[in-house]
Amino acid sequence: MTTWLVVAPERANDEALAATAWIARETAARAPIAPAMLTGSGAVRAAFEQRLAEGGELAGLAFFGHGGEDRLFDADRAALGVGPAILDHDSVGRLRGFWIHAFACWSGKQLAADALAQGVEIFRRPLRRSSSIW
Repeated sequence: MTTWLVVAPERANDEALAATAWIARETAARAPIAPAMLTGSGAVRAAFEQRLAEGGELAGLAFFGHGGEDRLFDADRAALGVGPAILDHDSVGRLRGFWIHAFACWSGKQLAADALAQGVEIFRRPLRRSSSIW
């Protein structure tokens, strides 16, 4: 059966990740097709790469967490917004033919274009946060 993967990193003392992880869980609970889950402190690049290597019939990825212009951060991301990424320019081509939904700030600025150029079928993201709101 074709399924999809929900990725929702979490770290202690990060209220934004706690909120996006809750949204991920609620989304998965309401889905007509149950997704595979990669969540919490275990949502790091090595675990993501392992899940992709296992194969199966994954059709898409729904990411809920922090994003940068060219990456989706994993649970090991540094507090200042640098560090390891679940997905970035160098790895997004591995999702050729997949769909990606990123509930992550800034990820649509460059990563979306990189994904589409490397064969990702669709890349959806929320609007960039506005400085007048945040």
